[in-house]
Amino acid sequence: MRFDDMTPRRAPQDGIVPMINIVFLLLVFFLMTATLVPAPEEDVTLAEATGAEADTEPSTLVLRGDGMILYDGMEGEAALARLLSGQPERVYIRADRAAPADRLIAVAKGLTAEGVSDIAIVTVPAP
Repeated sequence: MRFDDMTPRRAPQDGIVPMINIVFLLLVFFLMTATLVPAPEEDVTLAEATGAEADTEPSTLVLRGDGMILYDGMEGEAALARLLSGQPERVYIRADRAAPADRLIAVAKGLTAEGVSDIAIVTVPAP
């Protein structure tokens, strides 16, 4: 009859601590290297809408309450020219609730005349 060696065996080492260290290291790496999208600097109060689905698109034109157009840090007609230079097919308009409706319609008609085929007005869901 044969007996097992009587030499004490080492308990297996848990590899969970190094794995947690690697996960935290990766988390810190991705947080430090990720490009965060800055919030728009314009102070705009959006209108409310129900039943619309959320969508994000970088080509967004801002219409302030005083009727001023903003795009990519530019104002007025220069902003429109900058937007149209990229020949976008879809443009989102973030119109302030206090913006004149006739100005919003004029901007939308101008974009359509310049070949923009899809125009959407950005709203927030109603409470």
